Amino acid sequence: MKLATWIKTYFELRTDLADASDRDQRTTAAMLLRYFGPGRDIDAITRLDAAKWRAGLSGSDATARKHTRNARTLFGLRHGATKFDLCKLNPFDREPSAPRQPDQDWHYLGLDEFERLFQACRPELGLLIALARLAGLRLNEAKRLTWADVSLTDRRITVTPATRTVTTKQKRRVVPICPRLARLLAASRAAGELVADFGRYQDALRPLRRAISAAGLPQWASPFHTLRKNCETDWLAAGLPVMDVCRWLGHDPRVAATYYHQTTSETWARITRDEDDDEDQRPDDGHSPEPRSGVPLLRLAQPGPGQDRQDDPPPGRQPGGKGGGPQAQPSFTLVG
Repeated sequence: MKLATWIKTYFELRTDLADASDRDQRTTAAMLLRYFGPGRDIDAITRLDAAKWRAGLSGSDATARKHTRNARTLFGLRHGATKFDLCKLNPFDREPSAPRQPDQDWHYLGLDEFERLFQACRPELGLLIALARLAGLRLNEAKRLTWADVSLTDRRITVTPATRTVTTKQKRRVVPICPRLARLLAASRAAGELVADFGRYQDALRPLRRAISAAGLPQWASPFHTLRKNCETDWLAAGLPVMDVCRWLGHDPRVAATYYHQTTSETWARITRDEDDDEDQRPDDGHSPEPRSGVPLLRLAQPGPGQDRQDDPPPGRQPGGKGGGPQAQPSFTLVG
């Protein structure tokens, strides 16, 4: 099969691609067509040809790795030409393509700093940062969140995809609401449809940077995305199951380990502080001190008045067990 024919066929088959991935892969496909020519037989492209193509790529190493990754996908076993036996091997499979290890030294915004930042924001912007920092929502997810997606009674947010196309970042998921976020949402309940009526296409980055300065905090890279990383770091540091946390955030555990997790000062202190220090810092009432890093504590949630422990299992758990009835499951609440 000719290269141009295969590329056309590939994109006809890949209806699952997100818009950004589709654009990136089409850019790489155009680069392959320019280099090899549309009439090149894909089975005639060798690993040496692939190495020469990669060596001629302009731009940064990260850009070269991205386009090599896309080329590997176009020829790969999962979605590409080798899946359909159109070529004997993937000529790009030995070229460096994995992203380099990202910098883990991104800014950790403790809950005390979050409160200062929230107070410096106008209400709509404050709700956006609260949804990112306390529930791990992406910016576009927070912008389109409606009150119909929020259940303060069940303490859960339902995140729905923007389109019917299911992609890695476009999947329906349910996210728990911690007490601090529940109070903010209850106090902000308005007659409008959107939770944070900020404007879907209005720039939120500049106002956030101004609010960060107004709160007396240092500027940090990728502000909204970093708030989402903060949320996952806290949930993991609080001892919540990794698979549950990743399901709430909407990504793979490998992504969480590579890009999202950061060691908190509280986790560090568990190893380094002496037992005598713990005794000295223990309050007179015998209760444990609050974590110094701002990581929310876990408490066993007790049913409220008129509620049965066996009503509504926690997110991610299905009723079942022997006898067909729902099983009593302890649920944990993030205190923050």
